[in-house]
Amino acid sequence: MTQPAELSFLGIAKEAVEGTFVPSTAYIGCKKIEVGRPIDYARVEAMRGSMVKEYGVVPTFKWGTVAIGGPVFADTIGWILASILGDLTNTGTTAPFSSAMSLKNSGNGQPTTHSIDDNFVAGNQGVAGVKWTDLELKWTAEGLLEFDAKGIGLSVADQTKPSASMTGVLPTPAWIGVLTIGGTGVVKSSDGSIKFSRANKVMKLMNGTQIPTTVMLMALTVTGKYKAVIDDEVELNRYILNTQPTWVANFTQGAGASLTQLQVQCSQAAYDKDPKITQQAGEPVTIEAEFTAIANSTDAGASGGVSPCKVTVQSAVQGTAWQ
Repeated sequence: MTQPAELSFLGIAKEAVEGTFVPSTAYIGCKKIEVGRPIDYARVEAMRGSMVKEYGVVPTFKWGTVAIGGPVFADTIGWILASILGDLTNTGTTAPFSSAMSLKNSGNGQPTTHSIDDNFVAGNQGVAGVKWTDLELKWTAEGLLEFDAKGIGLSVADQTKPSASMTGVLPTPAWIGVLTIGGTGVVKSSDGSIKFSRANKVMKLMNGTQIPTTVMLMALTVTGKYKAVIDDEVELNRYILNTQPTWVANFTQGAGASLTQLQVQCSQAAYDKDPKITQQAGEPVTIEAEFTAIANSTDAGASGGVSPCKVTVQSAVQGTAWQ
């Protein structure tokens, strides 16, 4: 029987032991959920008296991938941010709790792994040992703050279907966002995004199983872009003069215990691509600017070193749930 995707849901939990599945303790509202099951195959190639190259394939390593996307909920986006950045400092004894996240530079630089439940009605598959490798936060002024994320896990297997309990927090509308560049508010912007990407390697070592030993997260790259109407050369000059200003996107709504916030701070934004200026009859002149966040000590967290960004999340959920 055909199954509607509307009945699907995604659960997540923090693992105590990397790769050991843990039933979901939280749930992330998504518009898309994709779980992959890559398998490596070794090709059997040997001369056997026939005009063929391959006589068979032998499966070697198996692992999992996760790709999700949807509106940003302030009390669940921290799961992905805390994993891809790794350095997490929590403050507050009552809601809203504050979690500041930067690049982890201590130990082996790795975050705590997650378990994922993908309930797609026809079954429920769990992905263990997940580390998030890519995250894009994106927005248009008339829409919602949204995200796309990718992760890599160590194994995929059927698991018992959990009872989903979704957040009661509404997603974040983009119009409340405040963009500040070089310490000055920018009220001409309509669209934007910021991407976090970790180089990574699935470690396929001889360990007696077809499950990789670990997923190693390597260097972090953070890039951003935004579109704005222009009546001066301020945005263009950030590129031409290589000013490398601070760049902050802050989305805060509510008050008191119901306050939520998602703020991305890049204290050194290098405009390293020629901005696109669009001049089209019947439309305002616009500019699309792009930058790469340069690692700096201002955005670093408790683990020291330097970081290209610092992300702050406030909600009624304590960040200790994520990492």
